[in-house]
Amino acid sequence: MYGLGKDPEPFGSCVVRNFYWSECMPGKQPSRQECLAAGCCWNELEESLNFCHHSLPARQNYQNKTGSTQLVARLERSPFGAEPLTLSINIAALNTSHVLVQLIAEGSASDSIHESRVELDETDIKIDLTEGEAFFVELKRRTSNETLFFTGNGPLIATQGFWEWSLQFPHDALLLGSGSTSRGSLRLTSGSATLYQGLGTKANGRPFILCVTQSGKSHGVLFEAPGAIEVVARPSNLISIRSTAGAEYLNVHTFVGNSPAEVFEALTAHIGLPTLPPYWSLGLHVCRDTARNGTNEDALNFKNEATRLDFPYDSDCVDDSALGNVSYVVEGNRVDKLKTVVTELKNSKRHFLLSLYAQVSERTTAFEEGQDIFLVGTNGTYLGQHRDETVAYPDFENPNVTKWLDTHMSAMLANIQDVLPSGLILSDNWPLNEDATQGDGNETLEYVPQGLDSLSNGTVLWSASGVRRHQSVHNQYGSLFTTLAKDILEQISGPSDKRLPVLGSSNWLGGNTNGWLGEEQQADWQGLKSALLSVMEAGISGEPFSGGGPICGSSGVWSDSLCTRWSLLALTTFPLTRFHHRWGSTARDPTALDETSGRIVARAVRLRYQLMPYLYTWLHRASLSGMPLVRPMAVEFPTDNSTWTLEEQFMVGPSLMAAPVFEPAAVSLTIYLPRSTESWFHLLGGERVQADVNGTGHVTLYAPENELILLIKEGHIIALQVS
Repeated sequence: MYGLGKDPEPFGSCVVRNFYWSECMPGKQPSRQECLAAGCCWNELEESLNFCHHSLPARQNYQNKTGSTQLVARLERSPFGAEPLTLSINIAALNTSHVLVQLIAEGSASDSIHESRVELDETDIKIDLTEGEAFFVELKRRTSNETLFFTGNGPLIATQGFWEWSLQFPHDALLLGSGSTSRGSLRLTSGSATLYQGLGTKANGRPFILCVTQSGKSHGVLFEAPGAIEVVARPSNLISIRSTAGAEYLNVHTFVGNSPAEVFEALTAHIGLPTLPPYWSLGLHVCRDTARNGTNEDALNFKNEATRLDFPYDSDCVDDSALGNVSYVVEGNRVDKLKTVVTELKNSKRHFLLSLYAQVSERTTAFEEGQDIFLVGTNGTYLGQHRDETVAYPDFENPNVTKWLDTHMSAMLANIQDVLPSGLILSDNWPLNEDATQGDGNETLEYVPQGLDSLSNGTVLWSASGVRRHQSVHNQYGSLFTTLAKDILEQISGPSDKRLPVLGSSNWLGGNTNGWLGEEQQADWQGLKSALLSVMEAGISGEPFSGGGPICGSSGVWSDSLCTRWSLLALTTFPLTRFHHRWGSTARDPTALDETSGRIVARAVRLRYQLMPYLYTWLHRASLSGMPLVRPMAVEFPTDNSTWTLEEQFMVGPSLMAAPVFEPAAVSLTIYLPRSTESWFHLLGGERVQADVNGTGHVTLYAPENELILLIKEGHIIALQVS
């Protein structure tokens, strides 16, 4: 049975196929009466299918009857009972392949409105607006009139605490990206992902969707909104974008191209091309959090074991507490201990990367002198917990924060002037708050995205304020800190043509400096797959130098078999590789494994160094074009629709295919070989591989525990570096 709520002018049908259902009151379990009162549809065909969804077209929508840019809500209340905002629409042609559609709340800052740089009719994108009973937008490819997306199959809602807009992509297209580790898949076919990092969440995805059509022509959609962003996918390729934006805006950028490569070029022209890191930063990095009690012996022990197992590495952080447990201070006798270790590292031609935190301990001079630049709570400076310290959080949008950070970073580094770091590791910069006793303030929020218990779990209270409310800047917080810290380190280090890597645990689109450490994964087989998904999503979103988190996770119970498989994958193919384990956890690098596993991983490290010229060549290309180093098969072979479902094999540059093992005890893999290439060859040994004779394109290969399947594409040559 269907029910249709009240409407002054009956509009929309409730007879909607279930894969088009847009949930009307997400996160709640409304009764039939509550659902109908919200102007939505109640489905009770079966008891297990009771569901409150929007009509088609949705009655929760906006109107534009006057032909002006102003949009007015059709209904007086949102599904949650809030008063709708008055919106205006702005359409800006930013170049011939990039068009921006903006929904802007009345009273929002005027500098959020973009102006066209070219005439709209000169672009490759055509826009149709439907006015009258409901407001819809349809973007089309100008040359073929193919729909890029259409907004008429879902609601448009905007209130102080909840925004939602739905984009219908072509039904037969492939959609990739936007929170893949939350859903466990790079493909957007179902499920939801929330882009707002908190404690224990996999929410560092990117607000970008790549759409590949049957012909291989592609387009991308980038969405921008303050606050948490939730992306909900349905099998019909209907994507709902929800946010907690407040009275601000929702931007939808569309980029078109004849291939994924052209879309990446257009995307990175907008967000900024990725920075090319120094060559050595493609080597292996190691770090640990074991010296809170003041010893740095683990770094020297690791160096000795690496020599015994005969594997190279390029940098060591010495310890997350190399200078002490707080930032911007050198504690006790740490300087002499650090100098001893770093001098030995540098004598062996290795680099020191310093771990630095955004959080500021209240027992430091930096805290005393930073009262005007910290985030503020209801009782003054907002305080949290980090590494057993009571800490404040700088507002990196504050105009005075650069001078403050320069002063205290300079004072800290002056104490280690003769062993200055070659770069920085900015962990927990999303920013982490370990105080579990703080209230989350959810009772005052209209909506909390699904997948989050609150907007404040493990991070700063959403309502803490600086130049803006923290919720509005949360996703950019890590990138803002990274940019400032990098600039200051380069000034202190003096004139040099050397690029200094600054590796952050949180980065946002357009905030790339040198690299993203990646989401921390649990040490299990799903964590292994999530690491690969994380690297691929970052790559297609314009951030090619990423690591998928520490190899074999940084916490959890691990096994030698898992860490061996994980190491084979990451060391051979990931752009950024790092061993690191958290406080209270155990090491899982080659020196911590059993002798056989340790030597297998050591050999994988050596293979990585042999492959570095190839990896760096295509990372360099990424810095010029945005085309990622690690690529989903569908990106490299977009016209071969059989590649669309492949997530457990991928390309590294255009020449090398990788097929890792994601299941314990597996000793063989069945992989797909694209039809456009007749033959592939094993990187190790050169044996020729061809698909089966019956034409499915599949072949089963042996996958021993000591080797990752790596195949060179026919007609390509990969030069290996001699160690």
